Amino acid sequence: MTPLLILALGEVPPGSGLWWDISMGLGFSAMAMMSVQFFLTARFPRASAPFGIDIIYYFHRYLAIIIFAFVFLHFLIIRFDNVEALGAINPLDASWHMSAGRGSLLLLLLLLITSLWRKPLGIHYDQWRMLHIGLAITAFLLALGHIIGTGHYVAAPGKLWLWTGYTLFWLLLIVKIRLFKPWQMHKRPYRVIEVRPERGRRWTLALAPDGHAGISFHPGQFAWLTLWNCARCRSIAGRGNPRSPLDGVGTRHNAEALQDWTIGADALREALPEGIFRLKQTHQELLADDLDALVIYLQSLRVGPPTKEN
Repeated sequence: MTPLLILALGEVPPGSGLWWDISMGLGFSAMAMMSVQFFLTARFPRASAPFGIDIIYYFHRYLAIIIFAFVFLHFLIIRFDNVEALGAINPLDASWHMSAGRGSLLLLLLLLITSLWRKPLGIHYDQWRMLHIGLAITAFLLALGHIIGTGHYVAAPGKLWLWTGYTLFWLLLIVKIRLFKPWQMHKRPYRVIEVRPERGRRWTLALAPDGHAGISFHPGQFAWLTLWNCARCRSIAGRGNPRSPLDGVGTRHNAEALQDWTIGADALREALPEGIFRLKQTHQELLADDLDALVIYLQSLRVGPPTKEN
């Protein structure tokens, strides 16, 4: 509510009726909630600990639906109450800030569709995640451009600077959680030192910090694992690149063959494209224990890929 209170201070432009003011309130409220969305997904311990990260993400999803409803109502009210304010629909003829507003609305709709129906649409999680981030940031920036370009309630220099500063804060937060934080994580890798098969097609991975002290866990705490590059080429249990499933590979190849295939043994030079062969040979830099753990894990994959009936 802080942005709305700031806009109400000082000189306020003359209104154009009740429905116009409601539409403006919906638009600015949606913008404020869009900003909060980036905070919700930042996974700050103090913010998520009282509720749990799963509840935070459920709230994030439902808030996204509310945001789209607010933005759509913002557009719909003006469409029926003051259609002249919308101007031309054709982007070639329309003002840039009105096209930015329409673009933000369409991207928000695309965000909802790809998030709520990701699996039926067949979008891989890693691809969806990057798409989701790109759509969210672009929709946010377009909405900001729409507000500044339109000028209602933010034309006064003080309000414009306050609103812009408020927005820049969230943009810096985006940079921190989407660029700086992943860079920090990449500098603190972990190695898989043991793979233990469990019941029900489950495995326990024992990890060890590589070149750093690691982190201290508390009872009930969990963490996300980022397996660099693996899911881009292969899939396991339906997750990853569906073109090359690893399910059942443990029944088709012995340990020696799996190791040769992993590190790009010289005998495979003629069987593989040159680029893939060179990429596999970079795996020869793996520590012996890491390579052994990987082969043991591959040998444990003895069930075929899941079918649609499953």
